[in-house]
Amino acid sequence: MTATMQAVEFRCELRDAPLARLILRRSGARFVGTVEAEDTHFRVPDGLLKRRRGEGEPTDWVHYRRRPRIPPTMTMFDIYSDELGQARFGAGELPVWLAVRKHREIWLKNNLSIYMDQVDGLGSFVKLEMLVSRLTNVIRCHEEIAHMRTMLEHALGEPVSLGYAEMLARDLGVTADR
Repeated sequence: MTATMQAVEFRCELRDAPLARLILRRSGARFVGTVEAEDTHFRVPDGLLKRRRGEGEPTDWVHYRRRPRIPPTMTMFDIYSDELGQARFGAGELPVWLAVRKHREIWLKNNLSIYMDQVDGLGSFVKLEMLVSRLTNVIRCHEEIAHMRTMLEHALGEPVSLGYAEMLARDLGVTADR
């Protein structure tokens, strides 16, 4: 079994990726790399479940709970390896809700993860995420995210209160019943 983790996250439109990269470099953020990922979302009765497959990355299952609200948002989640995910949620076919494909640039600044995402069918976004821990409480997470958000403000668009799957479902007219 995994330990449930908490993170504070903020997601918004990305209007100027080159400017965002310049700001991140100047801020001391470190570029980690890119990944092509496909998140397959499944219908489960308790929260949201996705299987993440990334090129050259191990498959993970992420079971998470969050309420759509004005960002930043608190998310609680568990991450399972492919083997543990299949054991926990079943090796057979789960009812697929939809798939989200994205190209992700990963940047780090201290304990803050900065994701610049190009999402098929949706566009460009930035996601700022910071794990809550004994050393980094919720207030500190909000402060770090607010600081980075201020630094990036000229490259950003409107805040987004939904996850990519929920946005894509809305745009495709797919019901969110799980």
